[in-house]
Amino acid sequence: MVAQQSHTSVATDVCLQSLMYYVYVLKLWEGTSRKYYIGYTEDLRLRLLQHQHGETQTTRNKNPELIYYEAYQTKYLALEREKNIKKSGSVYMALMKRIRER
Repeated sequence: MVAQQSHTSVATDVCLQSLMYYVYVLKLWEGTSRKYYIGYTEDLRLRLLQHQHGETQTTRNKNPELIYYEAYQTKYLALEREKNIKKSGSVYMALMKRIRER
């Protein structure tokens, strides 16, 4: 007897596999100086719209521009990457160097 996998299960597996988690960098302008915002999200397009429409206090009125992002298959990996970028000066500087060289 051969076990059959249901279509619902297959569809669910495909949906779960396609969910991505993102770490992103925005360039912000405050007067003539530029700053960077590092964040995490499950929906990069929606999050960028929230930043651009002033729904985020930190980036409001600073013309946020997406300049870089990384995609991860698990929430844990994305959150760890975001935390490492924010905590470690050397990780932050290496990322900024990679962004500038593009």
